[in-house]
Amino acid sequence: MNAVPLGLVAGTFRSEAHFWWRSFWGPCKKAFVVCLVGFFLLSVADAVAASDADAWLAVPVVALVGGAYIGVFVAPAVGLTVLVWRLVGGWIIVPLVLIPVGVGLALWGMSGVIEGRGDALWAAVEAAASEQEWKVLALGPAARAGPLILFIALPLLVLDLGTLLLTPSVVLQLLALVGTVLLAAVVGAIVPTLVSTVVLSFSFVRRFKARHADA
Repeated sequence: MNAVPLGLVAGTFRSEAHFWWRSFWGPCKKAFVVCLVGFFLLSVADAVAASDADAWLAVPVVALVGGAYIGVFVAPAVGLTVLVWRLVGGWIIVPLVLIPVGVGLALWGMSGVIEGRGDALWAAVEAAASEQEWKVLALGPAARAGPLILFIALPLLVLDLGTLLLTPSVVLQLLALVGTVLLAAVVGAIVPTLVSTVVLSFSFVRRFKARHADA
């Protein structure tokens, strides 16, 4: 059995790393520029509609800040999408379809259990609410003082609701509900994930061999 030359392995690794980086960074930069240009055009359109000289002063700021803010999120997403597409091609649609379908079927199959958990949570909330001393109700007639009383009532209401949600019985039922939903989602995703892994692996290997066929 002939050993693979170390230089060939290193060359293949460098070539593959360069391919990954080029596939990601090129579209990422273009998407970022598109975001900047798009926000610039929107800013210009707003300035024209406003017919105000001061509005033109905001054009560079809005274009730079707004475009950069959106671009930070959009550009990497575009780069990753193009990279994955070049690595496995259209087969990326397999997990995008199978996994949501599998999770949806699992949630549907366990809908009775989930509904029971939800009912138990609601019952725990009702029981805790009936036993709790609501601080916001202590305002009494002061609640008719007008809008200014909201500055006092709203923080008290938030405090009351926070206390209610932190009641041990409510927390226990909430954890049970969340755990049941997560369990159903994980169970539903197992088979689609395995199938998707096999399909994407074959697609990646085939494309990998084609890229380095002359190596």
